[in-house]
Amino acid sequence: MRRFLSVIVCSLFLRAGLIMTVAAQPPSRVPSLSDALELNRQNAPAIQSRQRLTQQSTFRIEESRLAYRPKVIAQTQAIYATTNQVRGAFFPNAGSAPSLEGGIRPNGAGGQLANGSPLVWSSFTTLFFDWPLVDFGRTRSQVAVAQANYTRQQAALTNTTFQQQIETADTYLRLLSNQQLRQVEQANVERQTRLQQITLAHTRPGLQPGVDSALAEADLAKARLQLLNASQREISTKFRLAELTGLAADSITLQASTAFQNPPANLTLTTEALSSHPALLLQQADLDQGIRQAEAIRHSHLPAFRVIGAGFMRGSGVGDKESDITYNRNLGAGLRPRVFDAMIGVAMLWKLSDIISAKRGYQVQQQVNQGHYANLQVTQRQLRRAFDTATLRYQTAQQSLVDATTQKLASQQAYDRTVARYQSGLTSQIELSQTSFLLNQAEIRQQQAIYQNWQSLLGRAASSGSLTPFLQLIH
Repeated sequence: MRRFLSVIVCSLFLRAGLIMTVAAQPPSRVPSLSDALELNRQNAPAIQSRQRLTQQSTFRIEESRLAYRPKVIAQTQAIYATTNQVRGAFFPNAGSAPSLEGGIRPNGAGGQLANGSPLVWSSFTTLFFDWPLVDFGRTRSQVAVAQANYTRQQAALTNTTFQQQIETADTYLRLLSNQQLRQVEQANVERQTRLQQITLAHTRPGLQPGVDSALAEADLAKARLQLLNASQREISTKFRLAELTGLAADSITLQASTAFQNPPANLTLTTEALSSHPALLLQQADLDQGIRQAEAIRHSHLPAFRVIGAGFMRGSGVGDKESDITYNRNLGAGLRPRVFDAMIGVAMLWKLSDIISAKRGYQVQQQVNQGHYANLQVTQRQLRRAFDTATLRYQTAQQSLVDATTQKLASQQAYDRTVARYQSGLTSQIELSQTSFLLNQAEIRQQQAIYQNWQSLLGRAASSGSLTPFLQLIH
């Protein structure tokens, strides 16, 4: 009875553990290539980072346009200080030398010592207005630089998104290929298992030499190692696709459609599409931004006419009579405004010494722009070479697929005949092992040839700057 109860309890625990394990596994996802590309567009950190930089550049444009608006500065202060003063001039030294105002009296005048001022309260409140009325294009050139930076960030975002999409599509195709190769290796293991059974059926009765069973065992072990390596490559590729899409690697399960199992049709592409390639547009945006920066440097030394205005009021606890200076230490007497003033006018500011530095800066930026132009030409030539190389790879892959298909059919026929001959005792295990190896290699080459066809078309689409023609082949 106890043994029966123990069996029941153990079975209940095993079922509960199995249910928890199944529940803990993430739901399986079978994304199509379009789904994978959309997930990459939404979840890729590189794309999100570029989106933030593009958004930031829009604020930079608004910030640069604020230079057209007047600046208003308000300040107020209450100070508890002495008012000892002598005649003479001094520099403020960026605020390190305080400004003092007070009656100047010789030693002993009015019964007061020259340094005998007591501590009293005083107040000072100002409202300053500054409007850059005319700056001869300085602000306009800075706004143009900010707008060029926004255009450049947009081009960088488009290029980053395009590169991420290319890598996602390539990883997707590589995972499909690795899945097919794993299935080929799995079929090879099953084939080697059957061959081992055939070999044992002939070696045990003494119909074939005993060494044949050892050779069959070695071929089976090699097939298992190849299957293990193929599974490792598939899982590693799945990890990369999970990184690009944001999905959990354990939840990704791809299902090869008939489109990927067959050789693809050719893409009709021309080199005229290269002019709109995202990488080329990014280099052009770098050049345009450099040109706007050079214009901003050229305008930086020009003068500016400004409308300025100010209003201020002051209060002090010090009396007004110089012959008989009085001091009121009451807080209200020092903070209460006693005088009010205002001024408005036009000022011209021209930093003449900046003319030489602006000229040198403009020459430096011109050299930088020449470098951008050279990079633009390099990118144009690289894209043309990539397009021609992808076209050549597609032509080579087509011929490779024809030869690989022929090789597989011939290897299959040779394998079937060799198995029949071995069962009839007309051939050796070595020949059987060789034909099995050739069949396995032919199956691998056929799958690789199909993948190379799709990969070469993806390379052509990537070099042309658009994945739309490639995606249309699938749908």
